[in-house]
Amino acid sequence: MLKSFNENVTRIGDLHSRSLNNMDDAAAQRNASQLDELVEETSALSNQLKRRIKALEAQSASGRDAQIRRQQVWSKTRADHC
Repeated sequence: MLKSFNENVTRIGDLHSRSLNNMDDAAAQRNASQLDELVEETSALSNQLKRRIKALEAQSASGRDAQIRRQQVWSKTRADHC
């Protein structure tokens, strides 16, 4: 998903650059249509990524206690063997 998002951002930049160049009306209209579609798709991807990041943060917060306990056990086990 991140790869698609990054590719879309690059393509949006390219389409913006093209729109700055002199084009005939038909080409300008096609470019604007492609740009609108791509911006909409990228916005949806951005929202999906935000939701997934928030879900990962929530999992991480609840899993922190377990991670701390594992680290404590690992440290204690290692100290006992030294």
